[in-house]
Amino acid sequence: MRTASWRIRLAAVLVGAGLVMGGVMWYRQATGWRAAVPVVQPVMPEALAVRVEAAIGEIWAGGEGAKRAAGELARLYHANGFTDEAETVYAVLCERDATDPRWAYGWSELLGTAGRLAESEPLLRHVVTVAPEYGLARRKLADVLLKQGKGTQAKAVYESVLAEAPGDAFALLGLARIAVEEQRWLDARRHLEDVVGRHPMFAGGLSLLATVDDVLGETKRAAEMRRRAEAAGRFRAERDLWAEELLAYCFTSYGLRVAAAATDDAAWSRELLERAAELEPDVAANWQQWGRVLQEAKDWDGAERAYVQGLVAAPNDAQIYQDWVRLAREQRDLAMVFRVVEAGLAQCPDDAGLNYEWGRALVQQERLTEAVGPLERAVALDPYNQTAALELVAVWFRLGEPERAETELLAALERDPDFAPLLEFLVRFHVRGGRRAEAAVALERLAAAPNSTDALRNARQEFTARFGERR
Repeated sequence: MRTASWRIRLAAVLVGAGLVMGGVMWYRQATGWRAAVPVVQPVMPEALAVRVEAAIGEIWAGGEGAKRAAGELARLYHANGFTDEAETVYAVLCERDATDPRWAYGWSELLGTAGRLAESEPLLRHVVTVAPEYGLARRKLADVLLKQGKGTQAKAVYESVLAEAPGDAFALLGLARIAVEEQRWLDARRHLEDVVGRHPMFAGGLSLLATVDDVLGETKRAAEMRRRAEAAGRFRAERDLWAEELLAYCFTSYGLRVAAAATDDAAWSRELLERAAELEPDVAANWQQWGRVLQEAKDWDGAERAYVQGLVAAPNDAQIYQDWVRLAREQRDLAMVFRVVEAGLAQCPDDAGLNYEWGRALVQQERLTEAVGPLERAVALDPYNQTAALELVAVWFRLGEPERAETELLAALERDPDFAPLLEFLVRFHVRGGRRAEAAVALERLAAAPNSTDALRNARQEFTARFGERR
C-alpha cells in the first residue's frame, strides 16, 4: 500500500538491505541520483538483494555509473514485483534522463497494470514523442485513451498506427470498439471483417464480430463467428521488446514461466525456462513447462529428463505423469506408456486421468476384460471425463455386452447430453440394432450439439447406408 507520494518518500533514504541481511540501517539526505533509492528496502530473495544492494552502492558512489545503476535498480524492482519501489526510481529517471523513453514506458506499464490510466497517459504521450518509431507504445496510448472514454482521441491514434501498419489487429479492433460504443454498427462490422480477414484466428475480432452480427440480425453468422472464436486459441501479439528487456532482471521463476508461455520464439522460451529451473529447482512447474516446450520441439530425451526432474520436485504431481504419458504416446512407445502410468498410479492411485490411460493402454493390447476396471474407476473418479466413458462403452460393445454398453452410454449422456462423440455412438447403436426411429431422434440431437460437424457427417453416412435417405 502506498503511504506517501514518491517526492515525500524521497526526503530521506534508508540504505542497505537491513530487512534482508540483518545489517545496519541508516538515513541520508536524498539528492541527485540518490533520490532514486526508495526510503525502505523491501524483503526479497537473497540473490536479488545482492544485485539491488550493488546498484544502490553504485548510486551512492555517484559519478558516471550512477545513472546506469539507477536504470538497473528500476528494472530489478519492476521485474520482481516491487512496484512502489520501481515507481520511485522511474520517477527520478524520467526527471533526470527524459530522453530515454524506456523509463517512461516502464512506469506507464506499472500504472496501467494498476488501473491508473490517467497517470499512465502522459507518460505514453512522452514515449510517442521521444520514440515515434516504437509503434507498440502508440497503440498502447490509444488503448489507454479508449479505456478512459476518450474515443475521438483514441481514434486518431489508432489511425496513425494503421497508417504505418495497415494490418495491425489491435488497432483495427480498437476502431471497431469505438464504432460499437457509438452504435455505428456497419462501420464496426467493416473494421471487424477487415481484421478477421487479415487474422482469421484472432479470437477478439471474431467475438466482437459475433456481437455486431447479432445486433444486425445476422444470427446464423454470429453463431459461426462464436464457434470460430472458441476454436481460435490465443492470438500472439507483437513482441514488446522493451518489456522483454526486464526479464534479464527477473529473479522469480513464475515471472519467467509467464514470459516463456507468451512468446513464439522457441529458443527464447527455452532460455527463460532454463533460468527458471536454475533459480528454483524445487518448483515442479518449472520443469513441467520446460518439458512441454522441449516435447513440442521434438527433443524427446530432453523432455523426459525435464519431467523426471519435475517428479523429483513433486513426486505426487499426476499432471506431470500425464504429460510424460503423452510424450510416450507421441513416440508410439506403448511399453513406455505402461511404465510411466504404472509409476504414476503407484504415487497417485486416485487420479482419473492415469486410470484412464491405464485402461486405454490395455485396450491397445486387446486386454479388454482387464481394461474395464481402470476405465470404470476413471469414470467414477471423474464422471465428466467423457473420453473415458466413451472408451468404456466401446469396450463393453466389443466384449459382446450391449446392455452394459447401453447403460454406460445413457448414463454418460445424462451427465453431458451434448457430447458429440457419445451422441454419434448412440446413433450407431440404434442403426446397428435396426431401430430407425430411435436413430433418427439421436441424429437430431447430434445435429443440435456444439462441435458436432465431423461426428454428424459420419453418423449420417451410417444412417443412410442402413436406412436410406431420411424422409
